[in-house]
Amino acid sequence: MRAFIRLPWAIYRDDPLWVPPLILRERRRLDPAANPFFEHASMQPFAAFRAGRMTGRIAAIVDARYNEHHGESTGFFGFFECADDAEAAAALLAAAAGWLRGRGMTVMRGPFNPSTSDSLGILVDGFDSPPAILMAYNPPYYPRLLERAGLVKARDLYAYYMHSSESEIPPKIARVAAAVRKRHGVTVRSGDLRRIREDLDLIKLIHNEASGRNWGFVPKTDAELDRIARDLRRLVDPELALFAFVNGEPAGFSLALPDWNQVLRDLDGRLFPFGFLRLLRGRRRIDLLRVYTTGVRPRFRNLGLDAIFYYETWVRGVGRGLLGGEFSWVLEDNVNMRNTLENMGARRHKTYRIYERSL
Repeated sequence: MRAFIRLPWAIYRDDPLWVPPLILRERRRLDPAANPFFEHASMQPFAAFRAGRMTGRIAAIVDARYNEHHGESTGFFGFFECADDAEAAAALLAAAAGWLRGRGMTVMRGPFNPSTSDSLGILVDGFDSPPAILMAYNPPYYPRLLERAGLVKARDLYAYYMHSSESEIPPKIARVAAAVRKRHGVTVRSGDLRRIREDLDLIKLIHNEASGRNWGFVPKTDAELDRIARDLRRLVDPELALFAFVNGEPAGFSLALPDWNQVLRDLDGRLFPFGFLRLLRGRRRIDLLRVYTTGVRPRFRNLGLDAIFYYETWVRGVGRGLLGGEFSWVLEDNVNMRNTLENMGARRHKTYRIYERSL
């Protein structure tokens, strides 16, 4: 497992855009005893070797909660990393497919690392900039390896980008946001780390209703939400965690994170002995953010809450010295969200692809 976690350092050693993951976080993410995702899921890692050296890795994943929620028999693969070696990639994908087939799965889909709460997808467009915090990254040859092994596109996920030097929010968006607030009695408040349990309960209510049966969505357990909260707590700026209320009733939630990857890329995956201090000192030079999630409960949709969230996030972020950021990820068929972002002046700058194959 130590070699499994460390393989990306060999794959990306000459890539200046790669951001090394925190080794401690990778251990916890892959450890069934530490990650509550595995209370309802199982995983089998595989590694490929050539001439005695690890050249690739993959994990096969069955999420019983996903299949129960969607009425499917879908298995997943994740944590895929490989040298530019078509034979090794095909062998890894075949091993994952065989393990999933043996557990009754009829489709293999991925990468999910290991779920939609983590990074997912293969980058297929936008190799000219580093990934935002908690987003995937890979060499340009990965799509070719997967497609040669027989996988095809299942869905594309888009990342949108805005920078204060390139665009400003059109005045119309500010007018729409103000009109929505007035017409529907909308109020917005920031998150409060002092009452995080109350806020987590609100997030669970909004998130599970907002996502429903959206593609790839699985309702989070309390243990998973607690784990996500622990992971994100030190990364969150409470002013960028926004709750919207309509006439006092919770209606939506949005969370943007400072792009900690601007600091993490210099830590080489280690918080100790000095990485944590570098992280704290480096916070001052973070000038980008990532809108990590936005959700609106079904009966409050079409009121314009998305516009309020994006407008408020942009204004607050710029007010705190941030120069721009990424809105990611957005499903290719989420036309409403895409239109809102494009009307704000955001441009699509990265595309991530989920692949699949029949078993």
